[in-house]
Amino acid sequence: MNNGLETRYFLSALTGAGYYALHRQFLRPPERYFCILKGGPGCGKSTFLKRVGDAGRAAGLAVVRLHCAGDPASLDGVYAPALNCLVVDGTPPHTLEPKYPGAAQEIIDLGKFWDKDILRSRRDEIISLSDENAAFHRRCRRFLEASALLREDILRLTLACADTAKIKRTASRIAAREFGAPAGRIGEERHINLSAVTPDGITFFNKTVETMCEKVYVIEDENAACSSALLSLLRGYALSGGHDIITSPCPLDPSGEPEHLLIPALSLGFVTSNRLHEAELDGAVKINCARFTDRAALRRRLPRLNFTKKAYGEFIAEAADSLKSAKKIHDKLESIYISAMDFSHMDELAKRIAKDMLSRRNNND
Repeated sequence: MNNGLETRYFLSALTGAGYYALHRQFLRPPERYFCILKGGPGCGKSTFLKRVGDAGRAAGLAVVRLHCAGDPASLDGVYAPALNCLVVDGTPPHTLEPKYPGAAQEIIDLGKFWDKDILRSRRDEIISLSDENAAFHRRCRRFLEASALLREDILRLTLACADTAKIKRTASRIAAREFGAPAGRIGEERHINLSAVTPDGITFFNKTVETMCEKVYVIEDENAACSSALLSLLRGYALSGGHDIITSPCPLDPSGEPEHLLIPALSLGFVTSNRLHEAELDGAVKINCARFTDRAALRRRLPRLNFTKKAYGEFIAEAADSLKSAKKIHDKLESIYISAMDFSHMDELAKRIAKDMLSRRNNND
């Protein structure tokens, strides 16, 4: 990732396998310094993170903005790769505690700026809203779990109709054309969440792909099986060729095959596009997975496939609607906490953290 670039992805999200977070890829103390924010809703954590990120960008640094899947307009973290610094929301559900407090991590308690008397006077309301918010998240999780099972059924149905030999030939040709000669090492892989189920449906950070990749292949696949097989093969070719890669899984199956694959050193990306999250990228090379499908075999399975895909889309929509309801309740909680907060010291605190973060650049030079 080059200095001056800004990229965005999700730090954590609800998935078909439950809550999934990528905090651990950042937590390598004492080499990496991170600041953990604590406090309730409406304490200004997202605003604080935006200001720290803006300070990094103003200093010409690459900044990764880590978004909240429950509210994509909000941030859960900011990371400066050149400084090995992370400022992150450490409150539930992404609870985070320091391993080396003060030495390699710092805790910022934004709760010290709230008026406890105001919050205590609205105790019953806060408890009721918090419980209602949690109930909608549980509902979302149930629909995502069901969606994941439906997706598995779609994969089984369509994999039986896939021309796997043709997929292998295509992957081999692309690898030979794009990856170059093997480097004599095995590449390293790290994971990010380019997409997640949010209150708006499945949200995909296509701008991150455009920022990191000059050349992009868009794999158009409404049935999942062919794109999964193709990306799995490309992942293997890239790693065996010595390329460090970034993979992004399906929002419903975080431990499954990559849905998107980026190779930063080659400025090359491969992304999946379908009706639930369309990848519109200027100048992209498009691969339509219909070319890998036995249409006669697919027609025989169409009644069951169409039923399953319809149910799948509706369940995803219900999960997103649950998150939308949860966000409305969260907004009410935020308004209560905002009324109890003293924000007069927040700007200075954000400036101090940004200054501490930027000072590491001089120490590393």
